[in-house]
Amino acid sequence: MAPSTAEAARRGSYVYAKMITTTSNIEGIGAEDRVYFAWESSKPLRINVSDPVTGQVTLAEAGNVTVNNNSESKVVTIKATITKSGIGGLQVGNVVTYTSDLVAKTATFVNESTGQSASGEAIYANIGSTSR
Repeated sequence: MAPSTAEAARRGSYVYAKMITTTSNIEGIGAEDRVYFAWESSKPLRINVSDPVTGQVTLAEAGNVTVNNNSESKVVTIKATITKSGIGGLQVGNVVTYTSDLVAKTATFVNESTGQSASGEAIYANIGSTSR
């Protein structure tokens, strides 16, 4: 079971995840883009979209982060609310969910506020905590 937000802050939790998209209808995220998710307790979730063809990098940040990690099935879910965005399809206030299945090597990134989504290959998802 994932720690509460207060517990995560006390323990110094972190999440780093990456996917490569195969399909997307989220404006600003295209096929073959690299999408990185990075979160450390008491900091916003950073979403970094890198286009390997143009080299362009766009960023978004999100708060109210919850992380669920089922280490048995290797499924990681991150849910957050966008607070700043340079990505057209992610507007402030949108609720987004990223889910990766490291066994199946699949990942989905959904803007729950618009129904738009991106899917592709889960490259990695590292979750951990350090005692403070």
